[in-house]
Formats: sequence, C-alpha cells, structure tokens
Amino acid sequence: MLLHAEKTVIPKQVVIHSHKGTNNKIALPFGTSLYDLKQNQMPEQREVVVRDGLRLLTNAAALLRVSETLFRTNPIEARPFPPAQATP
Repeated sequence: MLLHAEKTVIPKQVVIHSHKGTNNKIALPFGTSLYDLKQNQMPEQREVVVRDGLRLLTNAAALLRVSETLFRTNPIEARPFPPAQATP
C-alpha cells in the first residue's frame, strides 16, 4: 500500500501472498523481514496491478487487507489516493 502512495523507503516487513506460504517470518539484514503468508485463495486478477515488475494489490484491495497499525504509523500514506498506474 505504501508503494501506491509513492513511499519508496525500504519497509520493515514485506508480506508475500502464496499458495505455498508457510506463515514464516524470514529475517533480513537491518531489521527488515519477509513474511510468506499462506493464502488458500489468491487475489482475483482485477485486484492485482503490475508496477515496476512487481505484482501489487490494487489500492482498494490493499486497503481492505492492511492492519490498523498502518493507519496509526503512516496516516498520510493511508489516505485515499488515485488508482495506481500499471507499467508496461
């Protein structure tokens, strides 16, 4: 969701949705991590946008899935914003 708001700072954690996820946190350097979230039902194609080679949830789909913490820690970025533009 932060990428949709053009916040390009490296996040502390990136959640990866996958059928093969194991719900594990993978620690990375500098206090960052990946979380491989097991998803039995993946987002529908209309909920996904490709941006700079990354498959991201659309603004609306991401907004429905984020935790309350995002709104407290990133109030400006969590405001409603225009839909993201896909890159070729």
